[in-house]
Amino acid sequence: MTTGYAFAALAESQRGDAYVFGAEAKWSDPDPARFDCSELVEWCLRRLGVAAPDGSAAQWRWCRDAGRGCLPAQAIRTRGALLFRMSGSPTHVAISRGDGTTIEARGRAYGVNEFSAFGRAWTSGALVPGVDYSGKQGGLDVTQAELDAAIAAIKGSVDATYNALRDQIGAISARLAEIGDTLARIERKA
Repeated sequence: MTTGYAFAALAESQRGDAYVFGAEAKWSDPDPARFDCSELVEWCLRRLGVAAPDGSAAQWRWCRDAGRGCLPAQAIRTRGALLFRMSGSPTHVAISRGDGTTIEARGRAYGVNEFSAFGRAWTSGALVPGVDYSGKQGGLDVTQAELDAAIAAIKGSVDATYNALRDQIGAISARLAEIGDTLARIERKA
């Protein structure tokens, strides 16, 4: 079984290739020159022994029907997960690098390249059937479980900081109200 890390790494090896809508790459070709978004996904997975369908809509259904759909936030932090943008049906698919970036065939102006995953209106994510995500993730020397634990700890720390700041702001607001009352009494006396 291949890994999410190997899947993303193979896609990264195609950086700089051209984007051509409807491009079809031969799985036997070790280095095609052009892809569209779903063909990059299909070619990489086929090269790694995973029989993926062609087309972003078919890829989404394949993952969903295998019970491998996930939230975009999880896909963004999981190397080799897929990110989908849909309007009725999937119109684009990208491969997560697990670090907040993607590798994807994005369009004629961009070709195959790395891009930020944030602010891109992803509607769904998915873990690919036949791909192992249990090992090291995001090019980091940590497992997905370790990443999840670190994220939970950071969230707890952020929540605690937020609560402390909220309490301090409440105390400052109360003190400002007292000062305002004092100023109002002084103005009445004057």
